[in-house]
Amino acid sequence: MALNPTGDHSSMDIYQVFHLAPFAQGNLAVIHGLVDAKGTTHLHPVPGRQLPGAVTQCNVSHCENNRYRVDCYQRGAKIQCCGHGLLAVAHALFESGVGSRIDFEGGVYAERSSPQQGTRLTWLYLPAIMAVPIDLPPWALQLFSTIEEQNIVPVDAAATGESNGYLLLQLNEQICLESLNVDVNAISANTGQAVLA
Repeated sequence: MALNPTGDHSSMDIYQVFHLAPFAQGNLAVIHGLVDAKGTTHLHPVPGRQLPGAVTQCNVSHCENNRYRVDCYQRGAKIQCCGHGLLAVAHALFESGVGSRIDFEGGVYAERSSPQQGTRLTWLYLPAIMAVPIDLPPWALQLFSTIEEQNIVPVDAAATGESNGYLLLQLNEQICLESLNVDVNAISANTGQAVLA
């Protein structure tokens, strides 16, 4: 899981997460309110700066010691547990000199590994989440297509948590994820859940 700081560092950091993983273009996360190990705030939201609605924005608040509250939003809606946002925040905090373990809310924590071949890895630990089987939402029937424009229908669905939790869509094992197109507008128009396939 690689992180790549990009963008204007004088006012905010934009991280690209998972961009080195197979089949991945990466997920962007903007971090606001980052505090370093000395308690100095380095990053602030930029008034008037417009970012695409699909870019996750994470607000960081220091609670005490190595405990932080991170609230992540996408398209104006709060995300229950944003993995790539939390990973980006943890990486940025570790880079600023905050210990080797960071505790977030809800039993989530991050650790920084010892250097291996010159690389330090950031690991994010999440508590077990229970998923409940649900009927496949009708709008999800047209959500995925191949680059040849062939419709791909999920075979099963499950959900976690509240309306801002996760919608899990199972695809046939033979589907090549690299070739999938996803109708992101259909997701934002029909649910506040993060969709995982």
